[in-house]
Amino acid sequence: MAILYRIALLFYAFGIRMASFFNPKAKAWIVGRKQWEQKLINLEIPASSVWFHCASYGEYLQALPVINGLYKKYNCNIIVSFFSPSGYQNFQKTEAVHSIFYLPIDSPSSAKKCVEIINPKLFIGVKYDVWPYLQAELKRKKIPQTLIAAQFRKDQIYFKSWGSFYKTALQSFQPIFCQYPSSSALLESENIPNTVVGDPRFDQAIENTKVDYENTAIEDFTNGEKVIVFGSAWEGEIQILKQLLVEFPEEKFIVAPHEISTNHINKLLKPVSKNYSLLSHEVHNSRILVIDKIGELRYIYKYAKLAVVGGGFTGKLHNIIEALAYNTPIFIGNNHSKFPEAHYAQNSGALKSAATPLKLSETIIDTIKQADALETMRAAAKQCMLANSGATNSVLNHPIFEEVLR
Repeated sequence: MAILYRIALLFYAFGIRMASFFNPKAKAWIVGRKQWEQKLINLEIPASSVWFHCASYGEYLQALPVINGLYKKYNCNIIVSFFSPSGYQNFQKTEAVHSIFYLPIDSPSSAKKCVEIINPKLFIGVKYDVWPYLQAELKRKKIPQTLIAAQFRKDQIYFKSWGSFYKTALQSFQPIFCQYPSSSALLESENIPNTVVGDPRFDQAIENTKVDYENTAIEDFTNGEKVIVFGSAWEGEIQILKQLLVEFPEEKFIVAPHEISTNHINKLLKPVSKNYSLLSHEVHNSRILVIDKIGELRYIYKYAKLAVVGGGFTGKLHNIIEALAYNTPIFIGNNHSKFPEAHYAQNSGALKSAATPLKLSETIIDTIKQADALETMRAAAKQCMLANSGATNSVLNHPIFEEVLR
């Protein structure tokens, strides 16, 4: 299995290299790893740092409350590695993080060099980004490892009869902090130590609401009224926008596309309406304001009367917790089985879903026209947030951090 793993990584790296000739993200992935060893040395990482690894920007935001909590509690040096350019490029300098770098492709030699240069006091992985050679090298050097915000499904390779190579890597983490009981049960079946603490994204989303976010262009556009927000919208959600523009001619809409390149925005929105404004330009008299900047959406839900969150029709649901934190009623496509937070929100009454854009449009229209329906969903969202917050403190209070970092 180790041989197959290495072959798979070689093919993956080759595919990225080929894609880099026409795909900016792939090119960033390649360029970011050039001379990675020297770049890592040049960071002059302090001895005994805490090393967080995040696959992408979403995982970094998930880890951020724990990063900040450890920094405040132990005044430790923290470094963060990313696998995806989305994490590295969107990272914003913070007092808690000393430096960031691209994790090189996993191999025995790269793992050994990384661990030698960094020599961390503790390694913390996020969610399910596990690298067999890296985890093995850390274990060989007797460096404690833990995994936070862990989420697993039965169909993942760790739980296959032929997945022992990957399962061994997973067993390097002690303990594993799971988001939900379903993940914990899978680990228990393999005798892998874990504890259920919840999802730190709920805590981070609550912190987002405390930020005094102001944007003159958005506030001029909304004119003090709540609007309908489309968060990380794909083609399916834009079909819904088309329906709502007709059904509610007095409504205004804020649209944050899943991808914010000019070509993609034009392709996505021009078939719906040519009259829209871009946040990065002067906002003119239109009913649609397009958010073409990264990092804004988490605060923009404060302006929402309801949110249509993207990815539910593709199985790649965007972060609904950011909207929940503002007590926002949420509407999504129903391909969300890999996202337990959607299940919890739906059961609480804060979220509604449907199988097709047309069906979800009908659901939204019916809900808006029902007296007090949106207010009922708002109250449910508030309760859902209260019930699921607190994961960060549960992690920080675990004895492993006191033992390793005191």
